[in-house]
Amino acid sequence: MRSLAATALSITLFAGVGPAYAESPFSKVVDRVEKLEHEAGEKAQRLEREGRAEVEQNIHRKESKTADEPKEKAVQDIEKAVK
Repeated sequence: MRSLAATALSITLFAGVGPAYAESPFSKVVDRVEKLEHEAGEKAQRLEREGRAEVEQNIHRKESKTADEPKEKAVQDIEKAVK
């Protein structure tokens, strides 16, 4: 989308209507598109960071659970032996 907006801007400026572009409805659309692209990029980065954090938490939980399983098994074996 950015390339489309940049192309439209360069065509407009090349056509010699630079000052008219600054106040045209077209300029508002281009500005809005650029703003939405920026917001979408920020949101994608935030979601990526949150996704990475969630994956890391899940890995940590899995590692913790795996580390605790032998201990739990040993406790169960001792309890069975005592009974």
